[in-house]
Amino acid sequence: MSSLSEAFLELARRHGADDGTAQAWWREVESHYAEPHRRYHTIEHIRELLALLPDASDDVLAAVWFHDLIYDRRGANEERSADVAHEALTDLRYPRATVDRVTKMILATRDHDPGDLSGDAILFLDADLAILGSPRTRYRAYADAIRFEYTWVPDDVFRAARDGVLRDFLARTFIYRTDVMRQRFEDQARDNIAWELRGFE
Repeated sequence: MSSLSEAFLELARRHGADDGTAQAWWREVESHYAEPHRRYHTIEHIRELLALLPDASDDVLAAVWFHDLIYDRRGANEERSADVAHEALTDLRYPRATVDRVTKMILATRDHDPGDLSGDAILFLDADLAILGSPRTRYRAYADAIRFEYTWVPDDVFRAARDGVLRDFLARTFIYRTDVMRQRFEDQARDNIAWELRGFE
C-alpha cells in the first residue's frame, strides 16, 4: 500500500469510516487522478499539496484530496468535485459541519477568493497556487501540462483564456494571501507569469 493510500485511509478512519467504505473511496479517488487526459491535475499534485501542508486540519486535508477530483472538458469541475466530496465525506461519516466547510473550500478554488473562509482554509488556497512560484523549469513543465489538458481547445481560444487568468493574478495586490506563502512564492510567481505572458505576444 502506498504512502498516499495510507494517508487517505488514516484520515477516513479518524472519522469512524469502516475499512470497506474507506477503501472504496480510495479506489475512486485514485482512479480519477490517474485519468489519461491529465498531466498536471494528477495524484502528484495532491502529493505536493500534502507536503506543503504538513500541519493541516482534517478539513483541509479532505479538501486537498477532493478539490480536483473531477477535471474534464464538461466544465463546472469545482462544483462537481464539491458534489462528490459531499457524497464521499458523508459516506465516510464526517460531521456535517466539516462536510460543508470542505465543499466551500473546494468551490473557492474556482477563482481562489476565500470569501468568508479563514485560517488554514486560506493557506490551502495559497498552497494550490504554489506551482505559480516554482522554479522556472518546473513552471514551464506545468504550463505545458496545462496546455496538454486543453488539447481540445484551439490555440487562439486557449491563449485568450489563459492570458485572462494570468493577468487577473498579476492585477492582484498579492497573489498569495498568507504571509508564509507570500514570502516563499510571490516574487517568483510574478516573474513566471510575466514570462509566460511574453510568449503570448
